[in-house]
Amino acid sequence: MRLLAKSPATKNDPWLIAAELATAQTEERAPKFMREARRILDQRAFQPAMLTELAAAVGTYELLDGKRKDAKKHFETALLSPNENALAQIKWADERGKLALAGIEKGFKRVASANEAAFLRAYSNQDLLIAAPYAEKWYNEEPFSADAAIMATYVYCLLDDYAAIERITEFAVRAHPTNYCLHNNDYYARISSGTLFEGDPTHVDQNIRQSADILMHQIRSDTADVAHAAANLGLLLYRMGIPEEGRKAYDYAVQWATKRREKFSIANALTMHSREAILAKTEWAPATLAAAKVAVKQIPNFSAGLSFYISKLEALAADPDNASTILNPATANNYLEKKPPLVLGRDFHIRWQKDGRATLIVPHLKA
Repeated sequence: MRLLAKSPATKNDPWLIAAELATAQTEERAPKFMREARRILDQRAFQPAMLTELAAAVGTYELLDGKRKDAKKHFETALLSPNENALAQIKWADERGKLALAGIEKGFKRVASANEAAFLRAYSNQDLLIAAPYAEKWYNEEPFSADAAIMATYVYCLLDDYAAIERITEFAVRAHPTNYCLHNNDYYARISSGTLFEGDPTHVDQNIRQSADILMHQIRSDTADVAHAAANLGLLLYRMGIPEEGRKAYDYAVQWATKRREKFSIANALTMHSREAILAKTEWAPATLAAAKVAVKQIPNFSAGLSFYISKLEALAADPDNASTILNPATANNYLEKKPPLVLGRDFHIRWQKDGRATLIVPHLKA
């Protein structure tokens, strides 16, 4: 079954455009969003796994139109991180058009899992409560995949589910001892949950000193994850009761990322700084939250998770004494974008094809 949503949102969604192209081909009509499809593929603002079906769909149209060179380019894009649907189209196109595509056999070995694809789709739609378990299933399928571990722990960071993060990092940091991002997600969880500060005073002091030393080493070494490490240092300093020093560390994270034009790191650092500034009831909390909102808007293709977290921070700013309820995975649904349910017969209908396939049509969402 394929979903066809004829709405303004479709123009920026690679999955929906790919579905629309496939449905148009089945119905033997011109696709509505070919221009938007080419724009998205040219910009490459999405991860390869999110573009694979779109690239294969566009490649199929171009091959049938006799544009072999353009078709081959798009099928090569689809091969970067293919799923089963895309790979079937690629194999068909390679045989029909004699494109001599390299890497098809390798692609069969690297087919993006159903759980990975489901995670990416749910995350892009800000369905974080659906995305999180798919991310962990993806990680359980590929326990030695750093990408799977990073994405699973990141989503759980947004849900403030620190126990889930530590459940994954317990193994992942040993499997990837040099992956700074995984180590930093682990530190983030242990500092945020307070487990870093548990135990007798001597043990706690040792934990704090060791954590600060490791984070400072990352910052001085100018690793690829400096902004992350500096933000974690800021978090640690805030939780130690010295918000002025914590603010300096977060500011350094933003400055470092700004110099390198890493907009996603800027938005992450400002968002998490905003949380700590609100919790500490600092005078700069409102300005920090305002800056975080602006930064998140600068990354439209990757902002789904942070937009959700901004909603939580707005609630937290209004009621900081209720932090234990707001920053709780059990209440996450309160801050997700509300989507009205669709009703069969009113909002969509099913059209059956001669070959037995079904197409889900959503006529009320007309562009």
